[in-house]
Amino acid sequence: MKSNFFTIIKKELYRFFKDPKMIFTTVFLPGIIIFIAYSLLADGMNASQEVNKNYHSSAYIENLPKSLESIVKTENLNIENFDNLDDAKKRITQKNIDIAIVFPSDFDNKIKNIKNSINLNNSIKIELYYNSSKKESLYVYNNIVSFFNGYENSIIKIFDINTNTSDISTDVDRTSSMISSILPMMIIMFLFTGCMNLAPESIAGEKERGTIATLLVTPVNRTEIILGKIISLVFFALLNGISSFIGIMLAIPKMMNSNNNINIYKINHYISILLVVISTVLLIISLISLISTLSKSVREASALSSPLMIISMLISITPMFNVEFSDFYWRLIPIFNSVLCLNDVFSFNINSINIVLTILSNTVYSVFIIMIISKMFKNEKIIFNA
Repeated sequence: MKSNFFTIIKKELYRFFKDPKMIFTTVFLPGIIIFIAYSLLADGMNASQEVNKNYHSSAYIENLPKSLESIVKTENLNIENFDNLDDAKKRITQKNIDIAIVFPSDFDNKIKNIKNSINLNNSIKIELYYNSSKKESLYVYNNIVSFFNGYENSIIKIFDINTNTSDISTDVDRTSSMISSILPMMIIMFLFTGCMNLAPESIAGEKERGTIATLLVTPVNRTEIILGKIISLVFFALLNGISSFIGIMLAIPKMMNSNNNINIYKINHYISILLVVISTVLLIISLISLISTLSKSVREASALSSPLMIISMLISITPMFNVEFSDFYWRLIPIFNSVLCLNDVFSFNINSINIVLTILSNTVYSVFIIMIISKMFKNEKIIFNA
């Protein structure tokens, strides 16, 4: 049995490695494409938000009080003169100027009255008009709002709430929070994509070409055939998943607008990720192989696998909602358990019991599916599309 089993694996490996195009598209291309795509996306997002430090915003200011004349220099404002506010707002809409600020005519007197009476009901209305579709306009608006908030606190300061040490989160905390919300989804997506590129061709493809009949008439147990194919497919899919994962990890610093490497994870994190990914790949390959066995062609197998991939994508976005799934039975739900485990690992919340439950449940489901496929291989109507 061992000889036949390894013969099938060698056959599948030979079919894979003799084709340089398949090696490139499966092993190297996913990581390259992901790195380039997300790097370009990050560069585009950063470029759309960045404003030149030497940029001087153009502004229309009405009734500028003497006490706030420093705002012009502080915010690098070039004052524009227009007939009225409506004209200035029109220019903002046309993106000719960045912001319009309208102060009350007796602003300084009102400030004095507030300081003397400490009457918080005597609020002063300051009107700001900007165009959020222009990054410079949005930038100066945020800066001026921040300026006014600071000015307001300097006038009446009732509360003193940790102004210097309010946020004690570390860069590692913020990085892991972002990674744990998006990477599980990406990993599941790329694992599915890799499996869908491989499994239909290995089973449905041979059925479509008629070569499966030649394989089945050999003195090889059909269970050995399907086990050999699935083990080979798991190996190929893992190469695809590792390539995709490396591409993502290299692109994340650029997405975070940071030059730091992702050195926040230790060897135990990577081992946990690898074990979960292996069990997940085994499950996904088993599911797509089952669909492929039922299909008459590669196209049909791919079409039938697409809804399964869509459902998995919907499941994989759950970490973005910060919902708690602490009960053990969540770790028994296929795909969802892998998403939860990956999220835990990336969040530095490694729980050995949850990881073991996930790996065991995925393995049990995979073995059960492989047993079903093995029985299906003994059904001539299914195998020969009768």
